[in-house]
Amino acid sequence: MVAGRNIRYIGVDDSVWPLHGHLMGEKGVYLTSLAGFYHPVRVPMTQTPAYMRGAIPGPSKTDPSIIDMKIFTSATSEEEWEQIESEWWNAWSDEADGLLVAADRNGNERSQPVRLQTYPSDPFDWEPETEMEWTMPTVAYSPGWRGPLLTSNWTNSGGSGTGTLNLANPGDLEIWPQFAGWGQAGARVTLPDGIGTDTRQLPEFADGEHWLVDPDMTTGVQLDTVTNTQAAARMAGLLFQNTIPARTTVPVSRAVSVTGGDTDTEVTAYMTPLYRRPWG
Repeated sequence: MVAGRNIRYIGVDDSVWPLHGHLMGEKGVYLTSLAGFYHPVRVPMTQTPAYMRGAIPGPSKTDPSIIDMKIFTSATSEEEWEQIESEWWNAWSDEADGLLVAADRNGNERSQPVRLQTYPSDPFDWEPETEMEWTMPTVAYSPGWRGPLLTSNWTNSGGSGTGTLNLANPGDLEIWPQFAGWGQAGARVTLPDGIGTDTRQLPEFADGEHWLVDPDMTTGVQLDTVTNTQAAARMAGLLFQNTIPARTTVPVSRAVSVTGGDTDTEVTAYMTPLYRRPWG
């Protein structure tokens, strides 16, 4: 990626569209304006009690991020323009997310999943030939700009053992870490719950069974396996409760352990920093 402020879109079909900055318009699509791109829409929650002036402030609620984009398609021939239009709209959906990627002037990238909120109205006041302008309302139902993925890995050589995972979050929003590993009969893994002292012990998994912990309840079940063994039910309601706070720039070492089993155990923590803005 060339240094400079760049914006590109990665479609639901994995096509890549440079919209602004380096290679802008290389594929015949130009971004001409944006609205709702830089700051999130956050609504302060207040409670107005009876017989009392003013209000009691509460935490802010982040609404879905609505980003209105104006784009311009252009080609040197009518046939080429029709092809560009076809490929551009094949890259979008109102049922699945593509990825809007922004890079600052130092080349640091953040991304946000977006989809069409509604398909735009057809502005066909004339028969298009080699150019067209579109106003596209897009929406991010999971708002926030994702920074580069961070990982931390621990491997135990056979039987019971203890190690550490380094948890961090340089973003300006709290995040839930994800944990993944491979099961073995007779072994139980204990994971950190946040950067404090809380821990959670996982149930026993079958040999070679891949498991994933995703404490963010907005994404689905907290604990699952590839073979769908109802692992979450075996936690008996013991859920992960603690996030990694914003601006945890110095990694915090937290204990991870395994009891039982007689083969190697490997656990990986995945952390995706979350930011309010695409840069800055």
